[in-house]
Order: sequence, then C-alpha cells, then structure tokens
Amino acid sequence: LSIGMDLLAELPVMLVDEPTTGLDASAALNVVETLIKLASDQHRTIICTIHQPPWSMVLQFDQLILLALGSLIYDGKPAGLPDFLRAGGSPAPTNENPADYIMNVLVSDGNSKWLALRGKSKDGPADNREFVHSQSLSDEQFQALVESDYPTSTFTQFRILFRRFGYVFLVDEEGFPDAFFPGLVVSAIIGGSFFQFGTNKYIAIAVLMMSVSHGMITLNAVVLNIPLERDLILREYRNGTYSVEAYWFARAAVSTCIALVMGPPLLCVVYPMVGLPADLHAILTVWASNTLNASIFAIIGCVIGVTCKTPLAAAQVSDPLAQSMVLFAGVIISKEFIKPYALPIFYGLSIRYTFENTLTATMELKGDKGQDVLSYYNLHGSNRHMNYGVLVSMYFLWLAIGYFVCRRQITGRV
Repeated sequence: LSIGMDLLAELPVMLVDEPTTGLDASAALNVVETLIKLASDQHRTIICTIHQPPWSMVLQFDQLILLALGSLIYDGKPAGLPDFLRAGGSPAPTNENPADYIMNVLVSDGNSKWLALRGKSKDGPADNREFVHSQSLSDEQFQALVESDYPTSTFTQFRILFRRFGYVFLVDEEGFPDAFFPGLVVSAIIGGSFFQFGTNKYIAIAVLMMSVSHGMITLNAVVLNIPLERDLILREYRNGTYSVEAYWFARAAVSTCIALVMGPPLLCVVYPMVGLPADLHAILTVWASNTLNASIFAIIGCVIGVTCKTPLAAAQVSDPLAQSMVLFAGVIISKEFIKPYALPIFYGLSIRYTFENTLTATMELKGDKGQDVLSYYNLHGSNRHMNYGVLVSMYFLWLAIGYFVCRRQITGRV
C-alpha cells in the first residue's frame, strides 16, 4: 500500500522499509523486481531496507550498504561483498549467503576491523562516513556534532545538487518536455501572427512578445517544480546533508542554464518568421539580452517557488508578473503616459531594458523606416551597454535577495 501511495504521488525519491517482510519467496522477488524496474524505467531513486534477502535478490540492487552499531561498514556493488569479506580474513562459505554471513560475523567480531578495512579500501579515514547513533552520544558530543561543518565541502554539495536538479529537469515528463514544446507552440503563434510583418511600429509588439514568452516559459519551468521538492530539501537540511548555500546556488545555476537552453530554439522560430534582419551582431544582441532577461525571471521564479507551498500557489503569484511585463515594457503604454506611482515598476522590470536592446539592434538595420520605429518609442541604441550593465546587476541583485529569502524559508522551518 505504501509503495502504491508513493507511485500515485510520483515521488522522485522513495524510501521503502522492508517491503518483503511477511511475503513468500515468489512474492518478495516480484516486489523487488518491481522496485528495480521503477528505478530504471522511471528514473526514481529508491532506498530500500530489506530483511534476510536471498543472495540472488541482493545481486539485483545497484548499491549495497551495510550498517553496524551506527557505523557504515560497506557501501558498493553487491557483487563486491565476497571480496570484502575475503580481504577481512573471513571469507563466506561456498554455500552460504554472504549478506547473512557478514551479519553473523559482525555480531561475533564487532565492527572495528571492518571499519578499518573500509577506510583502507576507500583511501581515506575509516570514520569519514560514519553514521552517528545519537543515543550513544552525550549531550555535549551531540551538540558539537550539530554545530560542526558538513562532511563535504559546499562546492561538492553544489556539484551533486546541480547534477541532480539538472537530471530531474531533463528526464521528468513535467520538466523539459512541458516547458520546451509549449514554448515552441507559443513561438510559432507569435511568428505566424506577425509573419513578414514589415518595418512599422507594430513590429515592436512581436519583439516584446518574443522576449516575454522566453522569460515566462523559463520562469514557469522553474517556479512549478520547486514547491514539489520542498519537503525533500527540508529533510536533507535537517539531516545535515546539504547546506542552504549549496541548495540555493545549485538551484539558481540550473535555472540559469534552463534560460540559456530555452532561448535559441524559441528565437530561431520567431526571429526569421517576423522578418528581423539576418545580421550576426543583431542576432547575438537579441539572444544575449533575452537570455539575461530570462535568467533574471528564472531567479525570480526560484524566489517565488521557495516561498510557496504548492505549484498552484506559485503559479498564481507568477501570473501578475507576466501582465506587468507586457504593460510596463514601454510598448502598450509608453513611458510618457505611465503614471508616476507606476514608474518604479517600469524601471524595475528587466523587460524594459531587454526590449530596448532588442528593438534597437534590429531596427537600426532597417534604414529610415527602422529609425522611425525607434523614434516612435523613443529608444536609442547608445543605451545598449548601459542596459547590459543594468541587466547583469539585476541578476546578481535577485540572486542575493533569493539567497536570504531561501535561508529564511529553510532555517525558519527547522
């Protein structure tokens, strides 16, 4: 029943406690084979404790971990356990289950010899991965443990989390496919609506929608996933596995990579369909400006995600942001007609600077008609370097804001 509930929840990580207890040999084998199939076919991480398994069943697992008195004795491929026993001077008898045999050996001999052997086999100190049994520690020792550094460096934690978040985004059916293919559809709709539209003031709407779609598709790809991993991250933080710094910057780095990856396919659809100039400098300017804008909105998506408990709540917060991007980019309402109390929104949104860079880079190559468009919207190509500086500054500002929000959300709930 518990396995079925985890399947319905589509959890990427499943913790299964003795799933074969009380089952006959055939049923136990079927359960284990099902778990292995879930891990391989659906790319789930399954951690399973198991009671007196037959050796043929043990060999089917990807990784075997043996614990004794709170210490990690062995972690590696199951097939390597007999060699580990031989190296310790206690080879398993030919017809005996090595998994059962080592348990008997640990009961009779203790774990000191095996801890030392494991330390040598891992080329490091024997206690560097020791699991702590808190009940065997004094209050002073336990407090010292809580206040100690993490067992791995922040960079190592960052690297592991970066790979995990990236892998989950790529293989999860609600990750890359749900973000990429709708983005292509939106780009095709924009390109078809403004197909070879010519050089006039309405071309600015196509440019704006191209930038908005890139930013919002990236934001939605991020903001809807973070609430789903919330409980797991809190548990890992409580267990002392990962620090807030490692989590936030790994999540931000993956989100920025999503913005980088999403941009070229979307721009390759809209850009030629609208009829923007096939000039390398203009194309690079459009790509760089839109990628910076999408990266900023990816970080904003992370901030929204860590503050919302559910994807629905996160989506409800992100919708007004999309409307603000359209209204305050300087196209639908020009700067001269924006109310004074709304000007901070106009200057505070990255889309305003992205729009100016994109439109000036493309319309400057369209001759007098292009200059007329720029004059209509009061945009100047001389501002592009300043706009780049503003966009980069906004990115790092939101990165810093997000870090403090994330730290508050995680540490405030422990």
